[in-house]
Amino acid sequence: MERHTDPVAAREGDPAAEAGEAAEGLARGMLSIFGRSGKSANGKWPWAIFPTHRRPLWTLFLPLLLAVAVPAAASWEAAARFGFDSNVNLSVDDPESDAYGGGGLSFFKDWSGESRFGLNLAASLDGAAYLDTSDLDLAQITLSPGGSYIPFASWTLRLSPFFQARAVKDSDQSALAFGVRLELSQRWGKRFYSGEYYIFKDTRAEAEVYSSIENGAGFYVGAHWGAKIFTDVGYEFVRGDSFTTLSPASVVSVTGRGHGKHSQYSETFEGEVVREMVNEHSIMVSLGIDWTRSLFSRVDYTFTLMDGGLGDAEIHEPTVSVGYRF
Repeated sequence: MERHTDPVAAREGDPAAEAGEAAEGLARGMLSIFGRSGKSANGKWPWAIFPTHRRPLWTLFLPLLLAVAVPAAASWEAAARFGFDSNVNLSVDDPESDAYGGGGLSFFKDWSGESRFGLNLAASLDGAAYLDTSDLDLAQITLSPGGSYIPFASWTLRLSPFFQARAVKDSDQSALAFGVRLELSQRWGKRFYSGEYYIFKDTRAEAEVYSSIENGAGFYVGAHWGAKIFTDVGYEFVRGDSFTTLSPASVVSVTGRGHGKHSQYSETFEGEVVREMVNEHSIMVSLGIDWTRSLFSRVDYTFTLMDGGLGDAEIHEPTVSVGYRF
């Protein structure tokens, strides 16, 4: 499942470093909005733990986001989101639940026109703050250039590589990620639609226990009920690395069994965290309403069963979001 300092003199005259300073200020501002100091338990700012040689990569996201803001035909969307996670620590025997709130700004630009081939660009900036587990507060930037092809009427094939930089208050979980999504979607008349997709994602976290390589596939089916309401349901299977939190009793019981390639103690989860290979099965249900041409709301529910060598973990995650298109 999903979950990183240069001297002042070195920054002078360096465009990437200057962009990094802007991105740092932006991430600090997002965490401040949620009433957090932004520092992790070890006293570091989350974005300060990215290695120097990696920083130029993620600091390019902000200039790219600003660059794509110029086209008049661009589509923008702002949304606020509130949710509940029944197992934030991904524990098989002692799950901890928490509520969270957040929001974001997203951008989409399509250059396809009337052609069967098209290019597009999506970008987003979002963040979240947790009610109790404040070390999970985060801010992230995602950039996804892509292409599409229409093989015949009502069928669309999309290829979307993506890049992501995430700053988490628990700096061990801050990460850079890249991957690709391949999706084939269909429309069946005016009401029904469906889609199938494959996702590859490689996440490089500051602490190896939170790094992962995942391969996933899924499908969805849905319907429009008039011009304002839609519902859909989907299923997703993912195989890859994930961390699992062990209670003190579990740590004793698995000692010496070789479970997990990486492990360390987490102050955030107050327990031993182990990385292992797991299978994830998720069922997603969504309901969306367009109240006006711009104002919309959405209710989502996701149930995930995570099956690993240390046991099974269940996650229930309902979310409610309200947004505005402009």
